[in-house]
Amino acid sequence: MDSLTDTDSEFEADCDSETDALSDSDSEVEADCDSEMDSLSEADSEVETDCDSEMDSLTDDDSEVETDCDSEIEALTEAEVEFDTDCDSEIDSLTDADSEVDNDCDSEIDSLADADSELDNDCDSLTDALSEADSEFETDCDSDTEALSEADSEFDTDCDSETDALSEADSLCETLVFKDSLKELEILSDLTALKEALVEAD
Repeated sequence: MDSLTDTDSEFEADCDSETDALSDSDSEVEADCDSEMDSLSEADSEVETDCDSEMDSLTDDDSEVETDCDSEIEALTEAEVEFDTDCDSEIDSLTDADSEVDNDCDSEIDSLADADSELDNDCDSLTDALSEADSEFETDCDSDTEALSEADSEFDTDCDSETDALSEADSLCETLVFKDSLKELEILSDLTALKEALVEAD
C-alpha cells in the first residue's frame, strides 16, 4: 500500500508537472496567437490602406481615361466631318471631270466619224482613179505588146536579111581568098621558072 501510495503520489506529481507544463505551453500558444492576430490585424489594415490608395489611383486614372476618351471622340468627330466635307468636294470634282470627259469623248467621236467619212470618200476616189489608171495601163500594155510584136517581126526580117548578106559576103571572101591563093601560086611558079633560068644562065 505504501508503494502504491508513493507511486500514486509520484504520478500525481508528474501529472501536476505535465499540467503546469501544458498550462505554460497553452499560455505561450495564446501569447503567440495574440501576436499573430495583432500582426494580421496590422497587415490587414495596411492592405486596406493600400487597397484604398489603389482605388483612388484607379479612380483618378479612370477619370483621366474618360477625359482622354472624350477628347479622342471629339477629335474623331471633327475629323469625320472634315472627311465627309472633303469627300463631297472630291465627288463634285469627279462629277465635273466626268462630265468634261464625256463632252471630250463625244467631240472625239464626232471628229473620228467626220474623219472616217472623209477617208471613205478619199478611198472611193482613189479606187476610181486606180481603176482608170489600171484600164489605161492595160490599154498601153496592149499597144506596147503589139508594137513589140511588130518590132520583133521587123527584127526577124532584118536579121534574116543580115544573115543572107553575111552569107554572101562570106562566099565572096572565100572566092577572093581562093583567087589570092592562085595568084600566089602563079607568082611562085614564075619565081621557080626564073630560078631555073638563072641556074641555066650560070
